[in-house]
Amino acid sequence: MRKLSSNNRSALIKLASSLPSGSSERRAILAGLQQKAASVEVNIPDVHIFDNAVVDSKAMVFGNAKVRDEAELVGKAQVYGNAEVSDGAWVSGKVFGDARVSGDTMISGKVYGNARVKGKTKIMDKGEVFDLADIDGGSLCQINGKVSGNAKIWGNVFIGGSVQVSGKAKVSGDASITGNTIIYGSAKIGGTAKIFGGEWDGSEGPITSGSWMAPGVPR
Repeated sequence: MRKLSSNNRSALIKLASSLPSGSSERRAILAGLQQKAASVEVNIPDVHIFDNAVVDSKAMVFGNAKVRDEAELVGKAQVYGNAEVSDGAWVSGKVFGDARVSGDTMISGKVYGNARVKGKTKIMDKGEVFDLADIDGGSLCQINGKVSGNAKIWGNVFIGGSVQVSGKAKVSGDASITGNTIIYGSAKIGGTAKIFGGEWDGSEGPITSGSWMAPGVPR
């Protein structure tokens, strides 16, 4: 079976993600990717796995990916492309592209592209971090939504629901972002602010306190 390049694989993954969930086209692409993955070498010591890293029998590390230090892959975790997982990171989801995951992170969602996730961060359930997004979870930063673009998140932030953070947005401190919320542009949310909905693009100025359903609409 012809080997699939990391660039072609990334293109197919992006195509599949753009198709409706459950569609025959999406299932066919994903099935083909799984077959290709099964045909390449996986979990090779000193090629994919280094130091004291632990990789469960059903987990897969392949391509140019590396898992090192005290990192642990469990369940059906997959790390591939040029991705790297290190330090005490724990992964049960997927890390791929040129993504870097380190520190005491827990990844059960997806981290890909050129994203960086570190600190005590949790990417939960269907959470996704991609593009050039940068997350440093200080104490705890739980992400259930999508973080992309050049967005930066740090501190004790909680992000859940259908939240999307993108552009050059910054979220920090003890902020809580939930509901159908879109944070983008040059938005700055921090302090003890609680956001429950609406679109925030930075024109409202920094938000560091209070509970808000949308810009200018307190809860």
